[in-house]
Amino acid sequence: MKKTKRFYEIIHMLYEQEERGFIPDIPNYDTRCAMAEDIIRLRNIQLKLRRIAEDDCNGNPRPVVEYRGTKMYRYDEQDTKRAAQNEKTWERLEDKVAEICNKWGWSYRFNADPRGAAIKLDLGGGDVDYIGRHTEYIC
Repeated sequence: MKKTKRFYEIIHMLYEQEERGFIPDIPNYDTRCAMAEDIIRLRNIQLKLRRIAEDDCNGNPRPVVEYRGTKMYRYDEQDTKRAAQNEKTWERLEDKVAEICNKWGWSYRFNADPRGAAIKLDLGGGDVDYIGRHTEYIC
């Protein structure tokens, strides 16, 4: 995986969370890098899940343009194919999140409300903090 600015920000965040005692000690730098890569993967998955949640909240809109005489009307109608595809994608991404989190022993939950993060995550393996102590920053 390409080492981006976001990657190094997550490495730094992991050091801070470890010093504060929010996460257990990480044995070496290679493990920390692998953990950062998985956090970036989770962040990308979270963005997809959030888009799906937003589509679901809006009724999976499909724009329609209709002409009546000389007037043009634009409106949205529900797209059932897109809704079915989003449901399958949500399930597939849930499995990926479970695989990544189980690998590291993290606890997580999904949020289908588009106003917040789609994945709530606790790196310490304890109860997920719903107040957003450090979970909002990661995903």
